[in-house]
Amino acid sequence: MDKSSRNTVIIITACFLFLLLLIFKVIPLFSGFFVMLINYSPFKGFINSTFVGFRNFSMTFSNYAFWSALFNSIKINLLYLALVIALAYLLALSLRGLNKRLQNVFLSIILIPLFIPGSVMARIVFFWFKGTTVLASANSFPFVYAFTLAVKNVGIPSVFMLKTWQMQRGNIKKTGFEKLMAPLAFVLIQCTSILSTDMNIMQTLINPLVYKTSDVLDTYIYRIGFLGGGISQAQSVWFIQFFVHLVIGIIVYFLMRRVISWQSSFSTSNVPDASDAEDSKTIKPVGLVIPIIYSLFIVWFILKPLIVEGITGIFGIFSNFAGAFFVSYIKYIIIYGLIALIGVPITVVLAKSILIKGAFGKLSRAFLVLLLLAGGMGMHQYLFMRSLGLIDTAFALVLYYAFPIANSLVLAAILYFKKQEVENSNQMEEPSAWKPAFILGVIQFIVMWNSEHIPLIIFSRQENMLPLLFARTIMQLNPGSDMAGNLVLQTDLSTLLYSFDLFIVILPVTLFFIFRRRITEGILFAFTRNGSR
Repeated sequence: MDKSSRNTVIIITACFLFLLLLIFKVIPLFSGFFVMLINYSPFKGFINSTFVGFRNFSMTFSNYAFWSALFNSIKINLLYLALVIALAYLLALSLRGLNKRLQNVFLSIILIPLFIPGSVMARIVFFWFKGTTVLASANSFPFVYAFTLAVKNVGIPSVFMLKTWQMQRGNIKKTGFEKLMAPLAFVLIQCTSILSTDMNIMQTLINPLVYKTSDVLDTYIYRIGFLGGGISQAQSVWFIQFFVHLVIGIIVYFLMRRVISWQSSFSTSNVPDASDAEDSKTIKPVGLVIPIIYSLFIVWFILKPLIVEGITGIFGIFSNFAGAFFVSYIKYIIIYGLIALIGVPITVVLAKSILIKGAFGKLSRAFLVLLLLAGGMGMHQYLFMRSLGLIDTAFALVLYYAFPIANSLVLAAILYFKKQEVENSNQMEEPSAWKPAFILGVIQFIVMWNSEHIPLIIFSRQENMLPLLFARTIMQLNPGSDMAGNLVLQTDLSTLLYSFDLFIVILPVTLFFIFRRRITEGILFAFTRNGSR
């Protein structure tokens, strides 16, 4: 099949997918714009609800809680960015003096928290701060959140910085990764979600005592919309968030294009691994100190509550919940696994549609970037799912996750620079899209498995409870009894909590180690908008 024929097939298939995206993503988005202009009532529906114009916006702008949440979102994210970049710089600087074998070992440890659910990371923080007033202090809470998210995500900029420095020093072959100036790109992409937070962490950590400094736009929308029934006002806040991200996203897009135009060659390469061609033979002892200390911190901070407390809980009252838990465990492995597999060919087609030269490629790119910036569960998506009768069904998860927009854009970037490398080397072989797409599918599975916020909105029935929500249910139990009404001690419930978390964490971390050699720097970019928000 020649190139023009392949492009024709891609265009036809992409048009079909764009039609589905139009129906399931864009139509709800535009209906959400209409919801902002009415006083929406679930009992009256769209047509019979009262039209109020911009009153919802005026109510929002006159509400002190909104402005507090807005400024808190910016402050918390800037605090997180400062902390994660400083920590990543320190780690990457230390790792520069080590050979690649040791770099590989330490980076693997540093990246482990990235694959742990945010809510589990928050419960680990609970374990270490129990019996203190830190989590109930309005002044300290933003630092606790920023610290938790930084520990979770610091592996990404650490890899980016280390790789960039190695290329600049000529220790390894310069690749297209340099074109993205990865540390800068990480910060720029994070800025496109400056008003968003990791809701999996935030929902577990936040409490009414700290709303003054830690109530962010996401928690504000969730509280007044999904919990309080103020659907139209919540949607107006979501639109403000979306509009700001859209403006920043457009600026970042043109900045990234300028950065790429300044550089020369590109190809993807693996996270520093023992199999890389050149290996530094010398080790600077001073470079071992910080990676060893931080690795020991990760092992102690994360593994202590999960393994010690988790195993203790398994030999306690875990048997009362084991049957229901493992049924849910297998059920969601199958559901999320099928969704991830469905997403692989969709990712390939959407990525290739972006790379087609001419108007079609430009429109595809603009369309997908718009959908990416409009991502995250909003009231408009929830209302659309509910109107189709999909709430409390697995089809709602399919509708939300089956079109991995972030993965498509990441794959397009990988293929673009791989193609340039092939052309520069005068080879005729087209770069394969399926291998990186499959690894992105694994990333998508981990993102779904680790998400507590989306299922918490979609499901209300106990029989649909996913493994991650078992721990939340335990946290909400009154001391003295379990879900079956059996008398238990609070200490038993605490250890049971970490037993659930231990089994939940095993799967994504195992997948990380299985596919570690295939996880490239480019693929890690999928986490900057996909898994960390």
